[in-house]
Amino acid sequence: MKNIQELQEFLKDIFSDVILFIESHKIDVVARIGFSENSAYALRAYLSFALQPGDELVVLSIDCKYHENGLILESDIATTNGEIIAEGPTIQIKNYNQDEFNTHSSLWVEQFVRFIDKSRETLLENIKISTL
Repeated sequence: MKNIQELQEFLKDIFSDVILFIESHKIDVVARIGFSENSAYALRAYLSFALQPGDELVVLSIDCKYHENGLILESDIATTNGEIIAEGPTIQIKNYNQDEFNTHSSLWVEQFVRFIDKSRETLLENIKISTL
């Protein structure tokens, strides 16, 4: 990953794959993807599943927050009442420059892909339970 924009594009692709996985199980939920940034976060990304818009059941979130001269990338899957279902990888990039971002974000991406692969069934089960 060279920059935040590339990270966002990568996350869009991963989120789309997760949506296809959930849809393949014929569960009637609405998926929503969102991205934002502000003075505290270089990037906030989420994928939520809801029975209907505004009634989220489970959220996969990624935060890339500014920290001193660097960034912290962290992720998790949680219910909307804040219960963490699965904690994803976290990595700190001490100096926010292109080389450091490229090196550390690439490592985080590898860890995140493994996390998503391991968490698909957990995500699916929590969505199924929430729809009962």
